[in-house]
Amino acid sequence: MSAEFSVQLTAKDLFRFNMRSTYTTLQGPISIIIAILFAVSGVVSAMNGNYQYMALYFAMAILFVAYIPCTLWFRSKKTIEKNEVLSGVLNYRINEDGIEVISGEETGSLPWEYVFKMVSNKQYLLIYSNRIHAYIIPRAQMKEHYETVKAIASEKLEKYRVRMK
Repeated sequence: MSAEFSVQLTAKDLFRFNMRSTYTTLQGPISIIIAILFAVSGVVSAMNGNYQYMALYFAMAILFVAYIPCTLWFRSKKTIEKNEVLSGVLNYRINEDGIEVISGEETGSLPWEYVFKMVSNKQYLLIYSNRIHAYIIPRAQMKEHYETVKAIASEKLEKYRVRMK
């Protein structure tokens, strides 16, 4: 049993992965809590008539809410533009031996024993090689191969390492 397919990553794909990674770690919720605290301080300052502080607090709240997504978007866009491998077509071959990625003349292999976990949602299949790094595969580009990959992963990986819907 094997699956072969090609994907083309976009800056949007990389951005969504980075947003998911950021907001499922401590950094994301902390930045939201800080933004809420600044917004509450802004409301309290407005109620006390301190409009200069109110403006400052609201500006800081907006900065904390917008900073992470904006930087992740520009970083994703820059990465796709500068990285020849990510900007090109990635050919995947997933079989009993592991995962093989081919881009032009470059080839990378990830045996099943080195797959940290596989996670999917409605839009992506993420194959993690460690806690941070993952192969991002848009499910729309996998088409009918998704079920085959799911079956192979369920067979080759421990149950707790596979979260595929």
